[in-house]
Amino acid sequence: MLLSVFTGFNNNVNSPLKDLIFYQLSSIQISHGLLFDNLSFFMNNLLTVVSIILMGLSFSILSVLSILFNSSNVGLLLSNNSFNILLLIIELIYLVFSLTGALLVTKMEVRFISSLLSGNRSDMTKKLKVPLKDLILSLFFIIILLILESLIYLI
Repeated sequence: MLLSVFTGFNNNVNSPLKDLIFYQLSSIQISHGLLFDNLSFFMNNLLTVVSIILMGLSFSILSVLSILFNSSNVGLLLSNNSFNILLLIIELIYLVFSLTGALLVTKMEVRFISSLLSGNRSDMTKKLKVPLKDLILSLFFIIILLILESLIYLI
């Protein structure tokens, strides 16, 4: 993840992806400060996190790729000094928690499949209990970080 941030930070090439990212950011910043934009900012980040966690069902391959893409975007934003650095640090932290959630979903999936294949279905709830609690705790931390990021974005 840090390597992706570094790659995005050192990308000085004018690429279509870079132009698209900054075009979308400029359209967001035109109406900065409205409550609706703050809510849409929160919802967009929440949907990103939930989709990364649900990508854990693909044995976390897609979630790792999504994390690498998002962290390179954070590095790209850091290189242009166009965004609040505190927001980007919070975004990196909740991306780590969302990757943790995706890996927990993968762990639950593997335990579920192994319980089905072994035929021991009564033991399945005990095997899924701890990762499910950890996933709920990760989601709790992510939501707190998203609320904090939205409040900072509002200022």
